[in-house]
Amino acid sequence: MIGISMVATSFASDTPLVITEIVHKYGIQRLWWVFVAVLMLVVGIFLFSRLWRIAEIVTDTKFYELRYHGKSAAILRAYRAFFAGIIQNLLTIGWVTFAMSTIITTMTSMDKWWAISICLIIALIYSTFSGFYGVVITDLVERRQWLQHAAHERL
Repeated sequence: MIGISMVATSFASDTPLVITEIVHKYGIQRLWWVFVAVLMLVVGIFLFSRLWRIAEIVTDTKFYELRYHGKSAAILRAYRAFFAGIIQNLLTIGWVTFAMSTIITTMTSMDKWWAISICLIIALIYSTFSGFYGVVITDLVERRQWLQHAAHERL
């Protein structure tokens, strides 16, 4: 479910906007970086997943614990937790909210700050009441509906 949730998240409001902007500005040939990133991820998974399973590694933090020792390992784990847990998540929330507010202001006459406020309030309420599990289930259901819609259009 988590893997499907991650794929569904890549179809958020920001992805179509950024892909459209890149193609509009630079042409379709500029999308090579998307394919290269996916290729590197797939190669990395096939090369290292067996080794991670043998070592019983589930997270990158566990890898850091096994690979590095002492004070340097603690510093690395703290940096990774701070960067991935705070900086990276804040940037992601920022650009997704900005993308959704751009869609709202384009489709309605609403002020950009009202659109941002509405997006953040809905996300806060939804995440608070459903938790991580609820968000993953919703992504799973949305992905399933999207696949059903795409299959129906092909017929």
